[in-house]
Amino acid sequence: MQEIKVTGIELKHTKQDPVHTGLNHYYFILSPLPSADWMQCFNNETPTFWVQRDVIFTGRYMEVICSEDELVRCAEGLKKVVEKANRSYEEAVKRWEAEQTREKQKQQALVDKTSELAKKLKFD
Repeated sequence: MQEIKVTGIELKHTKQDPVHTGLNHYYFILSPLPSADWMQCFNNETPTFWVQRDVIFTGRYMEVICSEDELVRCAEGLKKVVEKANRSYEEAVKRWEAEQTREKQKQQALVDKTSELAKKLKFD
């Protein structure tokens, strides 16, 4: 699993909010492109680290609406949430892999037991 990182702000996409004076839309660049499962981990972690802001994922960007005064705090908060989401995602993948291993072991045990029982059966 490759960690997701915030690598900068896409300056050409920055724009003023058409409804709220003093707010801007900032597009933070992510690398690599996050999966849907990783984005869910991010959304689960968001309230932990910073004042809730809506984050909209668009391809390799996270769009955040905030004021110029909040930009540095938002960027730092996003980096922390991304780090936490990386850890959460890694833990979720490990749990899923462990579950898959257990299921394969159960299936193999059933096959082995059935094989032993089949040896005792007589078919015409």
